[in-house]
Amino acid sequence: QSDRIPQYIQELCLYVACEAEKNNWKINDPIAIDGIKEWVKSSLVKDITRVESNLNSIATKIGRRNQVIYCLGLCNKYDFSKQDIEILLKSTFSESSKGVALNIAQILADLSSSLHPIITKSPSNNCYSFIDPKFRIVVRWLLFKRKDSEEVLLRDFDNALSLWSKNSRKI
Repeated sequence: QSDRIPQYIQELCLYVACEAEKNNWKINDPIAIDGIKEWVKSSLVKDITRVESNLNSIATKIGRRNQVIYCLGLCNKYDFSKQDIEILLKSTFSESSKGVALNIAQILADLSSSLHPIITKSPSNNCYSFIDPKFRIVVRWLLFKRKDSEEVLLRDFDNALSLWSKNSRKI
């Protein structure tokens, strides 16, 4: 959940410790989950709004922009290229990307130059990176791909927290 960022790991541990203190310093799964939920609420709310503002504002047939943002969350590289995202998109959304021009470069350029950008383009090469690693955390937390289609959906904040807690073993 902390995207391997030491400061975020430390903050997350502090929230878990605060919850443990309320429980006589005993940590169990529900206490850890409560701490994680509190960290998310306090640390990511403004970042959630920023990511949401970059999603398609209306339902589109394919939702390519949402697919690209979803793939940004799947990408484990800190610096990623158009090709990295295109490979992820073609493997994750194989039906809707088959035989069509994806225009990933334009979507990445739009995401880096929007009113509230979540990625930035490197001046020295053709790579991009998240402006803040919290945006990757938010994308992974809130966006999901429907199993029966290639549509990317947005979970509401409380629903994302409750769904995540059901899968708490994936910390």
